[in-house]
Amino acid sequence: MGTEREIKIALGSAEDHAKLAAALPSFIGEELQENSYWDSPDRRLTAAGIMLRLRIEGEAAVVTIKGQATKSADGLFQAAEHEDSIELSVAHQVNAGQLALEAVQHPLVAGLLAAHEIVSLERWGTMRNRRRRYQLPDGWVAELDETHYPDGSVDWEVELEGEDPEAGRHFIQQALDGQPIAHRPQTSSKSQRLRNRLQGAACEAFGEHSDDYERYRPQYPAAVWDFLQQTLAPLERPRVADLGAGTGKGSIELVRRGFEVTAVEPDPRMRAAGDAACQAAGARVWWQPGTAEATGLPDDSCDLVVAAQAFHWFDVDATFRELRRILTATGRVAIWWNERQVAGCAWLEEFEQLVQQHNPAYTPDYRSRDWLAILREGGLSDVAEHWFAHEQQSSEEHFLGFVRTISYIRGVLDDSGFDAFNQELTALLRRHHGNQPFTVPYKTGLFTGLVAV
Repeated sequence: MGTEREIKIALGSAEDHAKLAAALPSFIGEELQENSYWDSPDRRLTAAGIMLRLRIEGEAAVVTIKGQATKSADGLFQAAEHEDSIELSVAHQVNAGQLALEAVQHPLVAGLLAAHEIVSLERWGTMRNRRRRYQLPDGWVAELDETHYPDGSVDWEVELEGEDPEAGRHFIQQALDGQPIAHRPQTSSKSQRLRNRLQGAACEAFGEHSDDYERYRPQYPAAVWDFLQQTLAPLERPRVADLGAGTGKGSIELVRRGFEVTAVEPDPRMRAAGDAACQAAGARVWWQPGTAEATGLPDDSCDLVVAAQAFHWFDVDATFRELRRILTATGRVAIWWNERQVAGCAWLEEFEQLVQQHNPAYTPDYRSRDWLAILREGGLSDVAEHWFAHEQQSSEEHFLGFVRTISYIRGVLDDSGFDAFNQELTALLRRHHGNQPFTVPYKTGLFTGLVAV
């Protein structure tokens, strides 16, 4: 397995893409690529930082395996890579769903499955790419990509690949500097951007269930608010941005602890429900349409940025850039999640099995991600984690309502599938709790850090 080294530069628009193309020397040719990405149902490869891709390009098809990529601030990507050709007709059958990729017995795929003890694979995403190649001096080749995603969005970038891609960078930079072309170092791979868009599509369904979110989502333990209050105690009235604020559960508690809160939420239905909840609670919260990657807040306007049960949905690189912009020089970040304490709780263990049965792709990946490492990679210092146990009082009606807010159930099952799931869940709850109230055990993981701006 070799090491791939690429310099990736993101371009602002189709017009910028065309300007750069016109400024480059010899045009070599154009290829249309159909890319599909594969993983086990439990997302074992993703957890290991491995990408498995099947690409059809004209009259050729290739299987590619890439390890975890490292990237620098100036757009240099490095990753272990191994690729091999696959018969074109076989690749078409796989993409059409007529043949399972694991059944092909391709040696590269078979070795990967054996190494990770994977029995079956499923396609988690597809996208199409138009690649145009240009010959640069000294043998370098620049690849201009126009990538089309399933949600209809498009992005543009230029790539330089080779043993020492830095040597070819200045040719591209001269072309970029020669005319007004919007560009910046690329911060994520195509597969990462595809995953972000698929997750974003799932987020759009949140607003449809804003009432359920407000009524049934669990609260967070008082220890979280105590910790944040003590951390920012020297400030008279700390300014905090609550990203992905939803219906304002966290925002209300922050106001009660003396914070001046701006709730940033992209979905208008969530904002409306949150504003109503805040008014009912007597909590003065400013509601701001925006995302974690583009909050719309002024520079240096926040002492603290928080995200409750939300950071795993964000584009990490773009979010950290935004945090450095809106936070003061001593600003802090705090992100946290409620996690059900499944181990040793018989009915929750059965619930997890039920979810897996109805959604084989179910994997709450935020539970296994190394958030301390992610915060450090985002430029934070003084990173730390804190865990707090607590319980949520519940009932059959309450827990069924809570389930309607879970993306990997609500966003995956169709109406008939959800009805069947609901019936089995109702039977499970009655078997364990009868018609009596019960408690749901949680632990909350809080991850904090200081941003050096």
